[in-house]
Amino acid sequence: MAEIETLRGPGGDFSALTFGRYREFLEGTSGARLAVGARRDGRPIGLALATWSPELPQARLFSLMVDARARRQSLGTRLLAACAALAAATGRERLVAYHSSLLPAADAFAATVRRAGWSGPDLLELRCLGRGSDFAAAIATWPGVGDLLKQGRLGFAPWASRTEADAAEIARLSAPPDCPPGLAPPYWAAELQDGESLVLTLDGGVAGWMLACLEPEPAGPPTLHVQSAYVRRDLWRSGILAVAYHEITRRHARRFGAAGLVRFATAPSYPGMMALVRRRFAPVALRVDEWLVSTKHLAGGAGRG
Repeated sequence: MAEIETLRGPGGDFSALTFGRYREFLEGTSGARLAVGARRDGRPIGLALATWSPELPQARLFSLMVDARARRQSLGTRLLAACAALAAATGRERLVAYHSSLLPAADAFAATVRRAGWSGPDLLELRCLGRGSDFAAAIATWPGVGDLLKQGRLGFAPWASRTEADAAEIARLSAPPDCPPGLAPPYWAAELQDGESLVLTLDGGVAGWMLACLEPEPAGPPTLHVQSAYVRRDLWRSGILAVAYHEITRRHARRFGAAGLVRFATAPSYPGMMALVRRRFAPVALRVDEWLVSTKHLAGGAGRG
């Protein structure tokens, strides 16, 4: 029978049981860490690793791993239960875990959390990554895009060049209910970069925006993260947003060449965009995946999420 223990100090002997980017959490004794290990005959065979912050109502499970020789023995559910108890003791309302549909063990993880009484996995985002040059070339062939490009009615101005009148119109267009809070410029104010973001104009008037930032990569040019793409309500389904994607991906490709990558995501609340990604972007993308969330509500927490 495996023995379950809470890891209070450094847990370097468990480092093979999590992903490389999370091993730093095992090196110290941070109070923000929640770590539960399993041993058999003194040998580490399982690990659940999470973190929490007093400012947030949930703790986040970063990884759950069981040695291949110890699987199918309910060890994963035991580790999850112990980790949930630690999270509840901090006063958290829930324990959440995010994973990609492309994770090699995605199905096994989903089955394990369901057996442990978690909800989900639920779809949060459809994510897309590809070369800017590939996206720009493909978009130019989409029905109606060529005509819009030829009309010359659309304009794209750097975010930093917006006037007071532009800013007032952007503020008006950002108001709910037409513009969801997650697409409004104030939501991204701390992250967007003026040099990468664009104001969309139609016949000289503000029609929407493309908010973006550059994310450094360890090797090669930075990846352009398109954070928000929005056009005013009367232009929905007009094809103008596709032209805006063409413009921002074309600019990135012109600046960084074929190695310049672009990534963006869309949520289930935008079914039209979800369909567009699957039908049009996916064939030329390097990667399209679903970002999923699973949740365990904690009886000992401050409330129910």
